[in-house]
Amino acid sequence: MQQPASLPAGDVLYEAARVACLAPSIENSQPWRWRIRGNTLELYADRSRQLTATDPQGRLMIVSCGAVLHHATVVLAVLGAAATVERIDDPADPDLLARLTLTGPHQVTAEDMRLHHALRTRCTDRRPFLGVRPLPDEVIDLLRHTTEPFEVSTHAFDPSQVGFLALAARLAATVEQRDAGYQDEIATWTTRHVPATRDGVPVTAAVPKVTRTGPARNFAPGAMPGLAPGPATTGTRPAWRSRPHRTPGRTGCAPGRRSARSCSPPQPSGWRRRR
Repeated sequence: MQQPASLPAGDVLYEAARVACLAPSIENSQPWRWRIRGNTLELYADRSRQLTATDPQGRLMIVSCGAVLHHATVVLAVLGAAATVERIDDPADPDLLARLTLTGPHQVTAEDMRLHHALRTRCTDRRPFLGVRPLPDEVIDLLRHTTEPFEVSTHAFDPSQVGFLALAARLAATVEQRDAGYQDEIATWTTRHVPATRDGVPVTAAVPKVTRTGPARNFAPGAMPGLAPGPATTGTRPAWRSRPHRTPGRTGCAPGRRSARSCSPPQPSGWRRRR
């Protein structure tokens, strides 16, 4: 397969960070920052975007950062760049989570292109699947096989266990509904009407409360959800998908660096590029 045109290391890493920010994240909070150092791209957690009521330990923030790290590796591959991934646990710098280092050329494959297309077209759809029958065994096996390279374990619930899971989810939802801090946080991240930002979950992606096995989180507090309750069918898509946030005027950079939050719209979210 044809190799892409050769680009400077900084441009390759910049493009990887820019496109990777399409990754899903908790409430589309996009709690990450990127920084380039030579031929290395560093990923940091952005704790100013941590949902402290929903995610007080920051576990979902870290999972979100894992998604954007994965997307960066996909983009690098389709750009024809090989890279090593170093996951970092440094008590002296707990926000530094990972480092991607360019190591040379990479032969782009059809699988690289397929994954790149998937991450660019992915969207979140909270409507229930069409039908209520269990998934076929071959689909469950495929899901398990897909997660193995990422050291992610999977568990398929037996139909007799689904009721217990649904009960636990409903009880958790009841607790959340009584938590004023949680309610304020959800309202903040679902009513972000600043045109320059593309974070949070808009009401156009919310689903009305209807009878279903497990409760759906209310992403339209005090507003009319933008989607019919479902079921979703092939060919129907919500009118919204994640886009990197952009907040003009918000820099927070050390001297000699610039942040995408204070630059023109093409810059990726949470950006810091070392001069």
